[in-house]
Amino acid sequence: MENKLQKNIKIQTSMCDNLSRLSIPNIFTVFMDLACEHAPMLGMGADHLAKKGLFWVAAKTKVKIHRLPEMLSCTEVATWPEAPGRIRTNRYYSLSDNNGILAEGKTEWAIINLEIGRPVKLSEIYPENIEHLEETVCDTPFARVYDDFTECEVIGRYKVCSNDIDIGQHMNNVAYIRALFSMFSCKELEEMNITDIDIAFRLQCYEGDTLTICKRNTESATEFGFINKDGKAAATVRIETNA
Repeated sequence: MENKLQKNIKIQTSMCDNLSRLSIPNIFTVFMDLACEHAPMLGMGADHLAKKGLFWVAAKTKVKIHRLPEMLSCTEVATWPEAPGRIRTNRYYSLSDNNGILAEGKTEWAIINLEIGRPVKLSEIYPENIEHLEETVCDTPFARVYDDFTECEVIGRYKVCSNDIDIGQHMNNVAYIRALFSMFSCKELEEMNITDIDIAFRLQCYEGDTLTICKRNTESATEFGFINKDGKAAATVRIETNA
């Protein structure tokens, strides 16, 4: 069974930032959309899992940015899953052009039983005839971000709206990145020159929730927390830059 999806895409105007380059949130979107397209080919699409009372969830995503492609440029995007662990597995992504790699990423996934809210053994779900590739990208470990932002700077608040909600009826993974980027001006984002983003999803958020976005600086990165009304981190983000 084919376990790698590759396709050519053109960077459309709607995908670009103020500098006519593929925006960083839309890198996450491209990768997520490709995974959702590939999963049904493996017999593990959302509709297939829903019939069994199951649902894919992402625990963590890491994206490394080498270059941002220009508007209307042609690129190749690819995704493939690794051999599954007991309850979690990684899916890899790459975005490239004729000059080499543009961005790479990986997501740690699990499959949740909706009735009990717990992950299921992937060996019970994955088709047996998948030949998993040994190829990997984005090989550094997922960043670990301490989830206590009690004494940290508040940079803004974000109210989860209808545009943020996905088919799981909670805040979509990419919506967190868009919300975080909305806290900064175009000039600030340009000056950051972002190279690496790690995001960990800890708690589900729903339409109408208000999230407080906090920030702290470390020696090598800037960390952010999306804090819910109970004071808990719904998501954490770590950003490295060449600023």
